[in-house]
Amino acid sequence: METLTRRQSYSRIGMLLALGAPSGLLLLRAAIGRELPGVRFVLRELTRDPALYAYAMLSTAAVFWIVGQWLGKAADRLENSALTDPLTLLPNRRNFEAKLEAEFARAMRYGTPVSVIVLDMDGLKAVNDRFGHQAGDQALKLIAASIVSSCRTTDLPARLGGDEFGVLAAGVDAQSAFTLAERLRGELASFPRH
Repeated sequence: METLTRRQSYSRIGMLLALGAPSGLLLLRAAIGRELPGVRFVLRELTRDPALYAYAMLSTAAVFWIVGQWLGKAADRLENSALTDPLTLLPNRRNFEAKLEAEFARAMRYGTPVSVIVLDMDGLKAVNDRFGHQAGDQALKLIAASIVSSCRTTDLPARLGGDEFGVLAAGVDAQSAFTLAERLRGELASFPRH
């Protein structure tokens, strides 16, 4: 099943709301003419001025679609920034903990394993102190990229904060998690230690 972004959802909702524009125009004309907006009235109005009603619906649909795109894009961007670490572009602690909770519930329900690996990167403060914060930021980006390249596509690597990273490995038992942790340790141990 396709998951719609807010941008897509808001635009579609706007298009549906636009269908109400001709209805509003019909009600206004009925009120001005002091008539009840029954079926005969509606059919007479629609056949008398179809271009006006088509214009009301299409122009309103266009405006609602544009506003839906704009608002939805802003909402998607806001949600993404609330769940993503801005430096490494990995999921942040909030995102990680939410996924962990869901994965743990699934593991309890179906009796499947789930593993969590936490990596605390020692020495990053020294990089910041010696080479500056830009170098420290670059080191964090390289570490994040290295973690991502060592994980399966089904794993969830995340930046938990500061120099701490985590990997959520669903369906992975302790032995396989140990193998993944060793692969990560080996990959990260190859980084220069200046």
